[in-house]
Amino acid sequence: MIQSTTYHNVLTSAALTDHYYTDVDLLGIPLSFIVARSNIWSNCDCAVKATCIQSAAIYNITNNRVLYTVSGMYIGCYLIEATLQSTLECLYNKTCLDMITSHVTRSPAIDWIPLNSSQSQNLTNETIQVILDQLMVQKWNWSINYDSYYTECQPYECMYTYESRNDAIYIVTTIIGLVGGLTTALNLSVSKIVLPILKYIQGKKRRVIPIMLFQTNEASK
Repeated sequence: MIQSTTYHNVLTSAALTDHYYTDVDLLGIPLSFIVARSNIWSNCDCAVKATCIQSAAIYNITNNRVLYTVSGMYIGCYLIEATLQSTLECLYNKTCLDMITSHVTRSPAIDWIPLNSSQSQNLTNETIQVILDQLMVQKWNWSINYDSYYTECQPYECMYTYESRNDAIYIVTTIIGLVGGLTTALNLSVSKIVLPILKYIQGKKRRVIPIMLFQTNEASK
């Protein structure tokens, strides 16, 4: 929210990385007032996009010539945006650290020890944004203690669900169980529903037949 508010309200960076102030126009003609113009990084205008970046480098202050390009590090419209898109690649590289040290620090130069990539999981080329999204945690070591949980929380009821994949034996036995259940259900339904209906129909027929025989005997007399 702070990043979005800063950009949409055109708040100028203290390092003047997003805008710069000048008293001349685009043609170099002096003006009687000062204007603010947006910076451009790698053909990306900060007035259009806040995430414009370009590779960080060490320059010769006399002729503005690039002496060394720092791998994995970027500069851009805002320091926070450039940092989040940067990686820790240089911190794992002894040559890169020595090059930065030779141009930045005064003698005697500090002998920096690079990070050990074998102790990190995919942190060399991951951006700072990804590392922060993971809370800077490489691996979670879970330690589950249900006794301590119940002692601390003292829940009245606990429910849990889990997903499992059934094997062929389980599927076959389940189908057999369903068939057996259907057989039992049919037996009960036949005995409780169908048989009373059949008895009712048969009883009705028994009451009708004697009447027909009685009428036939009377007619013969």
